[in-house]
Amino acid sequence: MVSPTPDNQGSSGRGEALGRLEVGPEGRMLLERLRGIGHEVVLTLDGNVIGRFVPERDDDGASFDHALRRLREFRQSHTTGGIGWRVMRDEGRR
Repeated sequence: MVSPTPDNQGSSGRGEALGRLEVGPEGRMLLERLRGIGHEVVLTLDGNVIGRFVPERDDDGASFDHALRRLREFRQSHTTGGIGWRVMRDEGRR
């Protein structure tokens, strides 16, 4: 049975949830593989994108903490070379 998920609807406005029993044995193996991947997986059929598996977001803030840590690392490795932000702002306005 396919059940609608109104709070998690995609851009098409239709959300559906499939249980392990509904996808069959091959689908169960695929779901187990997807669980271990941890990032978005694009589904294709004959080279055309037909869907995406997207992992559920963490409600505990772990993904936020990870993003913040990566942003801080990026900031340390990408500097302005000593040029202040006001100088760059004013240069951009010209």
